[in-house]
Amino acid sequence: MWSELFHFTQLTIRSLFVFSTPLYSLLLQKVPAHLKPFLPQLQRTFIKSLTDPTSAAVRTRAAAALSILIGLQTRVDPLVTELVAGIKSSEPGVKETVVGALESVVSKIGGGMSDASKRAVITVVMEGMEASNSGISITS
Repeated sequence: MWSELFHFTQLTIRSLFVFSTPLYSLLLQKVPAHLKPFLPQLQRTFIKSLTDPTSAAVRTRAAAALSILIGLQTRVDPLVTELVAGIKSSEPGVKETVVGALESVVSKIGGGMSDASKRAVITVVMEGMEASNSGISITS
């Protein structure tokens, strides 16, 4: 009985994230001023959804929501730091989505980042390029 309840709870929470993330995105687009007091909580919710290993749909919607949210944020460096950390610690499917979210965020606020955030982004990009090239050998 407890395992069934636990499984039901997991499914319910996952369904809530699948449903709530697009709703929050829509609200951010339509009435951003009303949601400004809730931006920190929304950011945490989207970050949690972005790293959900069970659903690519949830991750994709969370990435889209973060790209909307970043336009309303005054402090962008904490989000960039969280995304860089997420790239370094995630499994491959999640990592790809987090990289996409970071790219979207940086493209919207690139000039608004601190030098430390810019260095962190450059470092994670360079590490990713080195990792993808490590299996490649050039022969003549």
